[in-house]
Amino acid sequence: MTPDEPTAVVAPSATRVTVARYSGTAVLHIQGELDAVTAPALRADLADAAGEATVLLDLTGVGLIDSAGLGALLGVIRGIHEHGGRVAAVTGPATARALRSAGVDRLVDELGVKEVFASVRGRP
Repeated sequence: MTPDEPTAVVAPSATRVTVARYSGTAVLHIQGELDAVTAPALRADLADAAGEATVLLDLTGVGLIDSAGLGALLGVIRGIHEHGGRVAAVTGPATARALRSAGVDRLVDELGVKEVFASVRGRP
């Protein structure tokens, strides 16, 4: 299975979002900082994923996330859920703690590497 052409969006202060689509699953690789400076651009960039059946957020490249970054993610996750979509996330240590402390982890499926590949391939 090959992805559609990946697109990269660069938000202020070096946050980078790369989007790849695989058979109804949007994989969003997010790198950099999710903070008050980058949240508005991030929110706009991620809003395009709201129409996908499954969205996988790869947050392993995020080094810092503050309340504004959490708010941006939460808004996007709610939008995806409102459209009947499913959201899964792969987190690093910093993002996992932030998502758990804000309760955002209850709105997404946290996946390990095996689950990520199964999700993209459409298998349980």
